[in-house]
Amino acid sequence: MLASRGVEVHECDRGGDVTFHGPGQLVAYPILDLLGFPSANTTRKTLGAVEFVRRLEEVLIRTCAEFGIATKRTPGLTGVWTEGTIGSSHVGTGALARPAESKTQPLNASEAKIAALGVHISRGVTSHGVALNVNTDLSFFKLIIPCGITSKPVTSMQKELGRVVPMQDVAHALSRNFGIAFESQILWLDSLDALLGTNIDVPMTVPENLRKIHGEEDSARA
Repeated sequence: MLASRGVEVHECDRGGDVTFHGPGQLVAYPILDLLGFPSANTTRKTLGAVEFVRRLEEVLIRTCAEFGIATKRTPGLTGVWTEGTIGSSHVGTGALARPAESKTQPLNASEAKIAALGVHISRGVTSHGVALNVNTDLSFFKLIIPCGITSKPVTSMQKELGRVVPMQDVAHALSRNFGIAFESQILWLDSLDALLGTNIDVPMTVPENLRKIHGEEDSARA
C-alpha cells in the first residue's frame, strides 16, 4: 500500500518519533557546530541542545508570522503549532524547556502542528532539522501518528491561508529568519556546485549519493 502511494520508509538517528517528508513541504537540515555559537544561557558558554531546538522553533514561528499565520510553542512538546487562543504565542531566543506533558491528553482542538522538529547532535555537530508544511498533502499523515502525538491534528500554510503559498517565498523567509535567530550571515546559493565552489578554507567534496538524493526530491518519505 505504501509503495502504491510512492512512500518509502527509512530509519534514522533523528530525534523524536515517526515523521513525514514529502512534496509541498519545506525541509531544512542545518549542519552546525554548536561550539561556535555563544549561548544566551548564563550557565553555559556555548549553545546547548535545548537552546538549539528553541531557536529552530523561533525560526519557524517568525516565518509563519510573515505570512499572517500566528503560531506558538506548546508546553512539553517539540515543534510549532497554530494558535488555540489569541495572544498566546511565544517568541524568544533561548527559551527554556517546558515541563513534560502527556501526548494523549485532551488539548485545544483548534491547535494544529504546522512544523515538526527532529535533530541529532554528535560532538556538538547537528544534523537533521525541521519540516514546515507549506502546500503538503496532509492525507499522508493519516499513515502515521506524527511524532507519536494523538491529541493534535496536522495542518499546513495552504490550509490555514486557503491558498497555495509560493515555496520559494517561504524558503527565503525561513533563511532570513534563521540568520536573525542564530545571528549569522545567510548566503543564498542556487546550486550544489555553487556551494562546493565557495572558498571557506575547508576542503569540500560531494558526500556519497548526495546528488542522487537531490534528484529524488519529488518522492514522499515517511
